[in-house]
Amino acid sequence: MAAMARHARHPGRAARPAPEGGETGLGFSANVVRHLIAPLWEHRDGIAYRSHLRFLERSQFWGAEELARYRRDRLNRILRHAHVHVPFHRRRLDTAGYDPAREWDIADLRRLPVLEKEDIRGRQSSLIATDADQASLRRKRTGGSTAVPLRVAIDPEGWNRKYAATWRHNRWAGFEPGEWLGLVWGNEPPPEGIRAKLRRFTYERFFALDTLHMTEANMQRFLAECRERKTRFLMGHAHSVYLLADFCRRCAVRDVAFDGVITSAMVLRPAERTVIEEVFAAEVFDRYGCEELSIIASECERHEGLHLHAEGLIAEVLAGGEPAPDGTFGDLVLTDLVNMGMPLLRYRVGDVAAVHPEPCACGRGLPRLTEIRGRTADFLHTPEGNRVFGISVLDTMMIHIEGIRQTQIVQNRIDELIVRLAVDPERFGAHGEAELRRELPKYFGPRMHYRFEFVERIAPEPNGKYRFAVCNLPEAGT
Repeated sequence: MAAMARHARHPGRAARPAPEGGETGLGFSANVVRHLIAPLWEHRDGIAYRSHLRFLERSQFWGAEELARYRRDRLNRILRHAHVHVPFHRRRLDTAGYDPAREWDIADLRRLPVLEKEDIRGRQSSLIATDADQASLRRKRTGGSTAVPLRVAIDPEGWNRKYAATWRHNRWAGFEPGEWLGLVWGNEPPPEGIRAKLRRFTYERFFALDTLHMTEANMQRFLAECRERKTRFLMGHAHSVYLLADFCRRCAVRDVAFDGVITSAMVLRPAERTVIEEVFAAEVFDRYGCEELSIIASECERHEGLHLHAEGLIAEVLAGGEPAPDGTFGDLVLTDLVNMGMPLLRYRVGDVAAVHPEPCACGRGLPRLTEIRGRTADFLHTPEGNRVFGISVLDTMMIHIEGIRQTQIVQNRIDELIVRLAVDPERFGAHGEAELRRELPKYFGPRMHYRFEFVERIAPEPNGKYRFAVCNLPEAGT
């Protein structure tokens, strides 16, 4: 269904057909990979997600009662498991008065304290289930915005369920297993050794543009490979995909287009979406996830909010520790319903979101978030004590100033902002800085000071992502 509807935002554009015979460039057809080669690799690697995917293709259209009943059953299953096998959660559940003989509703979760990142750091042993097969757990390490990473573990069943959810969301964009994918990502090493290369070209089927090294030469090489492989889908960090599209626009590259573009890993700004869709003649499907929980929410073909992976997650949006009214932004707190190896119950991910109150016109019964507004640390603070969402400043004011290619606002002191700018000097000129000095006080008040730094480009973080606003004040959190 998603493949039929994915051009709703571009009604005059027909989908590009796959090459002759279904060939997707340099190798086997997508159908051969999907139905023959991929199952062989999956059997070898112990991957078993396809039955879960078939289930999710059905459950996404359940009614509210059936979905609520399923989620309540999954919640109580993981609560009972955590109470028996996870020492850290057993203590919290006992304190909350949990009785395994009595089922909890989703609202009962609020009896538990929120699980903070600091609760996880250094406590992995007490968070991993005692009945888990240690050798079979998949270990993941998150980078995040601090020097101390989080380490999580996922049991095989949970990993397969999450993998299936990711592919469900891929299919909403029309992207199917077996298709070649252009990946705009950070630190994606090339395959080494015969087996790794064989896996990459016959199963995984992606090639990458490293967001840490987005030079003009590397972007040209990536675009050439898109042409050579007749690549129909692009995926990557939202801002990095925009930088690639902007490069194509500035260099008048008009012969690279896609059937769908999937953006992730960071906030997709509306102006960036417009550029990506116009340059690549493709619909953009934004999604949200994190290393700790994998896929969380994704756009369908209606592009009116992001559907939650509701069969695998419970989402709470909290303002001042209480449920925020629908449409009101607050801290996002998630409970994982599928990972028995290291259950995360009421985990504060550090992002800000709002619940969409209405059902989606696509017919799916999955609840939605209106949008994700990034990390709590992406809020800037005024000397008067107000919080300002940095990305909103960029979207409502800075994108309208001529000549700004990239920008980032950094706050190290309560009364000073560092405004980093990569500009086209002729278009930005003297008026650009004057306009910024005139407009910024409207957001940050009369006591804020500004220091402008002009740079060739805004460098990404070590994980390849870009941040538009960076608050380094101690109270900003992580």
